[in-house]
Amino acid sequence: HLFATPLFRQCSHLPALLTGDANDWRNTLGRECLEPQGFTQATLPLRRFRTYPAAMPLGALDKVFTRGAVRIEEARVVRSRWSRAASDHLPVVVDFRLG
Repeated sequence: HLFATPLFRQCSHLPALLTGDANDWRNTLGRECLEPQGFTQATLPLRRFRTYPAAMPLGALDKVFTRGAVRIEEARVVRSRWSRAASDHLPVVVDFRLG
């Protein structure tokens, strides 16, 4: 388990940005795993961040979490003809600042 590794514990004071396809259909990753480690989900409310399948997004599987001095300026899903053709997931774009 990642959170039990010495390296993760040594870096827990550093700002962090976790992003990607979490494959979290039940939307429990944040609440059960990441919030206890000090992370906050930036891709809320879920209805605004549905990314899968790209042709008709029903699931909010692509998530962004932050911890520490990471400020999300904007998070959005790119819904375009090109993004639907590029992958089976729509991309999530995040503008953020450290500090």
